[in-house]
Amino acid sequence: MGRFVNLSEVPETVISSGRWQPLSERLGIRNFGISAVAMDPADDFDIEHDEAGDAHQEAYVVVSGRAGFRVGDEEFEAGSGDVVAVPDPAETRNYWAVESGTRIV
Repeated sequence: MGRFVNLSEVPETVISSGRWQPLSERLGIRNFGISAVAMDPADDFDIEHDEAGDAHQEAYVVVSGRAGFRVGDEEFEAGSGDVVAVPDPAETRNYWAVESGTRIV
């Protein structure tokens, strides 16, 4: 049985890395984590990190708006519908809103 979640209906919790929306439990996901974050250009969240200690690969989907990304030394923008993958857990990554109403899963 599939599960459906509309991000506009998931409560946001403000944490150091954004207005977080945990999705795993709502979607019945147990083998990996999935969350969303909502942000605006004026937001100043501490998101830069790597996953070297946990050996996690990450992928980000820009659901709405436009986001800037920094992966290692490379910096670029991604828009609605774009997917950004970071296959190397040791690589430092960061992201931020370029447009108001940006939402990343």
